[in-house]
Amino acid sequence: MTLKAKFSAAVAIVLASLALNTVPAARADSLLPGGTLSPAPSVISVQTGPLLANTGALPFSFVGDTGTVSEIVFTDLATGNLDFVYQVSVATGVIGALTGYNFAGFTTNVGYGTPANLQCAFSISCSGTVAPSSIASSADGSVISFNFNPNVSGAITYALEIRTNASSYTTGSIGLIDGGGATLNGYAPASVPEPSSMLLLGAGLLLTPLLGIKRSFARG
Repeated sequence: MTLKAKFSAAVAIVLASLALNTVPAARADSLLPGGTLSPAPSVISVQTGPLLANTGALPFSFVGDTGTVSEIVFTDLATGNLDFVYQVSVATGVIGALTGYNFAGFTTNVGYGTPANLQCAFSISCSGTVAPSSIASSADGSVISFNFNPNVSGAITYALEIRTNASSYTTGSIGLIDGGGATLNGYAPASVPEPSSMLLLGAGLLLTPLLGIKRSFARG
């Protein structure tokens, strides 16, 4: 088979695959509106893309509770969509839940764990040790809640991750709950990629290895 024929056959296989399945799902831990995952699923490692937004460590203080909370937004290279990652560090008092808003209308795949790749270089620490006991979604899907039982006290949570099908982000809010509550400025998903854009992304991800094949054939 000639080089041209081999490359054409490879391209045909890729296009056939795209026709059946465009971009693979982020993971299986899907949280539907009104649903609760208990116990909370652990996070699956991701290919971390460019950092898009970072709140830094935001201080909080209410009803005797103090500490910091952080949120970052980055592109997940496995899907081309946006991931939102939170973490809370409690200095005094306790925190019973951390919430992210507004995720209504977006798919949410959730979990927690030690940050992968570049995430530790920003405001999310790799030294977190506290896992959520459950993760829940409000009835309309707008609020995602990471719940802690027992409450977080004098410790740092694991990275708390929400993977979405969003292509951009906007302003959102971070909530902290312990009897009373505090609300801080954060980020939230803004829009879903157009189907044509998703198809092109999938084609690009699958065709990239073929370029290396073509070069190998040329050298051969």
